[in-house]
Parts: sequence; C-alpha cells; structure tokens
Amino acid sequence: LLEIKTPNVKVVNPELRDFTSELQIIGNAFPNKQVTLHAMEAGFLSELRKDIGDKVQKGEVLAILNNPELSRQLLIDRVAFQTAESHYSRLKKIINKTPELTTTQDFENVEAKYLIAKAKYEATVNRDSLLSIRAPFSGLITKRNVELGTLVQSGVSNTNATILFELMDMGIIRLILALPETEVDNISKGMQAEISFSELPNEQFSAKVSRMANAINNKTKTMEVQLDIQNKQERIKAGMYAEVHLQLQ
Repeated sequence: LLEIKTPNVKVVNPELRDFTSELQIIGNAFPNKQVTLHAMEAGFLSELRKDIGDKVQKGEVLAILNNPELSRQLLIDRVAFQTAESHYSRLKKIINKTPELTTTQDFENVEAKYLIAKAKYEATVNRDSLLSIRAPFSGLITKRNVELGTLVQSGVSNTNATILFELMDMGIIRLILALPETEVDNISKGMQAEISFSELPNEQFSAKVSRMANAINNKTKTMEVQLDIQNKQERIKAGMYAEVHLQLQ
C-alpha cells in the first residue's frame, strides 16, 4: 500500500498593508540664483570695492567705472538745464504778474526748451549712474575678471563685453536630480527626501520635492526634479554631489 502524506496548510486572515520602496539617487547642488554681471556703460575701472569671496547685499556697489566723455556731457547738460530753468522761471513770474509783456507763444517756446533740457540732463544723469556696478540681489561673489584700470565695454551694445563679476545666492540650494523615466510615476511634488553630502559626513538634511519638469529628456530618458534645501550657514557649496533617499509611493 502507498502511504499518502497529508500536507500541513496554515490558514491566515488576509491583512491590508502598504508597500513602499526607497530610491537612492545622486543630486547636484546649484545656487538658488546665479548671474554674471556686465557693465551697462563703457568706461575704465577706477574703483574696485568687492572681490571674490565677499558677501554683498542687494544694491551694494561692487565697482565704479569712469567715463570722461560722459562726465563732460553731464557737465554740459547740467549747465544747459540750469540756464533753461532760470529763464523759464523768470518768464513764468512775468507772465503771471504782467501777462501783457509777453506772448503765449514766447512762453511756450521757452517752456519747451526748458523741458527738453531737463529731459536731456536727466537722461545723462541716468547714464552716469550706470557707471556704478551694483549687486542685483544679496549673495556671494564667486568670480572677478577685471583689474583696476581695465577698459570695459558696455554689455548692452557689445555681445563680447567682459564679464566683471559672477554672483551667487546660496542661502537656498537647488538640488537637481535626473530622475529615471521608470520612476517618474512614483514621484510627486511635496514628497519628503533625506539628503547627505560626502563632504559633510556628520550632517543630514531634509527637503521636499519643490518642482518637477514634467517632461522627459529624449537624450537621457530622465526628468529633472528639484529640491530646495535651506542653507543659511552656507555649509553646502555649489557643485557638491549629494546622495538622496526618496521613499517612493
């Protein structure tokens, strides 16, 4: 007779569980804002107030240019404006007290010359103010490409104009990830991530997915994802690589 073995079957009640997986990916640290500064007017560098590594505030003067031709024009336009203003003021008083001494046409001609001289002077003043190179936002100067006495061309009219400074705002770091196409559906805005940098071995950072490109790069088959990391002490430097751990949906 054949012996039949009866298998043991364990009976369990089904349970509802959540299953997640973790994605580990490398990210690259970029500054929140980055800009190269050109001169808006031509001139030679007469004063250098800031250098590489200096922290600057928005609107702070980094350097001053000197343009002798513009300075001469400013003086001419100032004298012309002051003369026209004086003539206009005298004639205006006369026409208010004794209007019969002058014609409306004469007054309007003088007024027109005054307004033209004023507009021309104000335009020259505005040009002269552009000789001061100012920081468009608060940040750190990471490059300086000019020396005192350097002749600088206007970046507005010359596409090959010298870059004076490079300025970065690193109070917030934009960590950029190239997310594989296969993981795109598992990532969403606001998802939490844990971040570490090999250069900062004793520090751990947390951030949420801030923005997603929502488009696949045809060459790399990846999608750009960005996370904003608070960096008030500026311990994270632009260009650092980070290891990012994302808990996938």
